[in-house]
Amino acid sequence: MPDLLPAWAQEMREVFKGGTVSQFLIHGNVFDLVSDRTSDPIRFLSVRDYLTEVMFARFEVVLAYNRGTGVRAVKGKDEFQKFLKLSDEWMQTSYTGNPLPRDPLVAFDLMDRFVRYSHHRTVIQDGVPTLSPIKTAVILEFVQFMVPAGEASHLGDGSTEILIRLLDWASDPNLVGSQAVGVLLA
Repeated sequence: MPDLLPAWAQEMREVFKGGTVSQFLIHGNVFDLVSDRTSDPIRFLSVRDYLTEVMFARFEVVLAYNRGTGVRAVKGKDEFQKFLKLSDEWMQTSYTGNPLPRDPLVAFDLMDRFVRYSHHRTVIQDGVPTLSPIKTAVILEFVQFMVPAGEASHLGDGSTEILIRLLDWASDPNLVGSQAVGVLLA
C-alpha cells in the first residue's frame, strides 16, 4: 500500500508506526481533495474523510472537532456513545441525547477524557479484567482559530489551556506510542 499513499500520508504512517510521535500537524491546502488510490475506481476525498477512511481505517473511533460543529464521532459512534453514558453516570454530565460541546474548553475536556479512557479501557474476558485499549484518532479542524499563532504570553486563557492540552497529548508517554493519534488541521 505504500505506493498508493501520498508522500505526506506515507511519512505520517511510518512515523506513527515507529511509536515516537502520536500527534501530527497538516497545514496549507487542507481544503484540497486527496486521491484515494486504495479504492477502485479512484475516489477523491476531503482531508478529514481521507484520514478517517484510509489512514485510520483500522481505528475503532475517530473524533472530529471544530468550533463550528463541535465534537463529532465520525467513526465508532456506538463506542463513543457507551463512553458518554458512562460519563453521564460517573461524572454527572448530560451528554447522552444532547448536542455535544462546541466550546473549545469543554470539548477538549471531553475529548481528553475519552482519549485517556480509550487508552485504559478494561473489559472482562473469562471473568478476568483485561486491558483492551480502543484505537482512537482525534482530528482537530481549523486549529489556527483555537490556538492562534503568536507569543504564548499574548494568548488568552482559553487558548493557553488548549495549547497546554495539545502539548500534553503530544508529550505524554502514555499516549505517545499508544493506540491514540491526534491530527491538527490548519
